[in-house]
Amino acid sequence: MRFSTLALCAAFLPAFAAAQVVPSVPDADRLAAYEAARLSIAGFVERGDDDARRYNRASFNWQPYRGDERIGEEAFYGFVGRDDLAAQAHARRSTATGLTVAGVLAVAAGTAAALLGAFGEQREIREPDGVGGFYTRTEPVYNYPLIIGGSVAAAGGLVAVQVAFPLSRRRATNAQEAHDMTERYNAEVARMLSAPPPPPATTDG
Repeated sequence: MRFSTLALCAAFLPAFAAAQVVPSVPDADRLAAYEAARLSIAGFVERGDDDARRYNRASFNWQPYRGDERIGEEAFYGFVGRDDLAAQAHARRSTATGLTVAGVLAVAAGTAAALLGAFGEQREIREPDGVGGFYTRTEPVYNYPLIIGGSVAAAGGLVAVQVAFPLSRRRATNAQEAHDMTERYNAEVARMLSAPPPPPATTDG
């Protein structure tokens, strides 16, 4: 009798221990975890007329979110498993940053050079005053190569900044493709959490 009691305890002990180590998770907690992890896209509009939907679906200007937190494009592609797109986004952002920095420096340096060429040097001129004497006046000595070169550099810097701004905002995929990636990611998160069916990933923007 003692042996059978020990055998029975040994048989049920692992199951009891597992039940204690992995307690059941309430549906509310699983849904909260899902809402914190789900991805969504601002700039993708489901409702609206056909023209508006086509415009928004094709737009490359959208913003990803994870839960209620705004995330970067590279982080978004990392979550959905698209390291290739994350690398493209990083390269494009680096290019935009480089253009912006170079453009701002070119504008500053070019403007300074042009001002120096226009007002950096003065010369004195003596002229008769009409009553038998002379008076002295000063006038700038224009350095035209410096003025022209500085103006061209400043203009080139402005062009670089104007090119960099839309480049920094353009995504590697359009809103439709990003939306499809969020749907697949959210479905996998819901499956892993065994959460209730996920709500749509769309965020009107």
